[in-house]
Amino acid sequence: MGQRAVPELRILVPSNSLNAGRILKLKVRFVDGAVPASADFLLVVDSLQAERQVNVEFQQPIADTCWQAVEEERAKTQERRAGLEWMRKRPDGLTGLLANGQLDDKGVTARRASRGKDFTQRPGEPLLISETMSYRARGLVAVELNVKNLSPRPWTAAGAQLVGEGGVRLKVLRIWPLEPILPGSERQRVVVEAEATETEARGRITLSLWQDGESPSVSVEGVMFP
Repeated sequence: MGQRAVPELRILVPSNSLNAGRILKLKVRFVDGAVPASADFLLVVDSLQAERQVNVEFQQPIADTCWQAVEEERAKTQERRAGLEWMRKRPDGLTGLLANGQLDDKGVTARRASRGKDFTQRPGEPLLISETMSYRARGLVAVELNVKNLSPRPWTAAGAQLVGEGGVRLKVLRIWPLEPILPGSERQRVVVEAEATETEARGRITLSLWQDGESPSVSVEGVMFP
């Protein structure tokens, strides 16, 4: 896009026959696609002094504005493509664990636990958790819950929190699945994954779950990682 040409200077000289205090109306129209397309002025005749210059602020022409919007969208598209390309090249599964240094000679260890014997849950919660399976890899932990929806409505996990005995909060990375758990459905799974060092995820940990826009309504006290 080329630069807009500098407008020519126009000088308005009042007639000597105009008396001081007289008000004149002046409309100036612009023909270069500027916004606004015109400007209205009220000129007051003053015998003592006069403004030598009036500055008018212009918005960008419509073509320039559209071009800028196109360039912004193009930059966003390139950024999204770069992110998708990175995700495509990033390995997952066991290969991903190896590539990210999260799998050592200890592999992935697991620990099974049952309600009442190994962990407790508050009565009256919408999800009944019968069993958990906790996992540990290098720098990562995950807990898999076998749940049943006791409420009359679908229940969707939108947030989770893992807090250790010393008040240490683990950084939750993801919750799976994002689909609703239907009422009465048996042995549905909810998986919560978090970052954790060897010492952070030790001892009894409390897991809390909640739906979008709600306070925590499901808790598991006594989760332990291998």
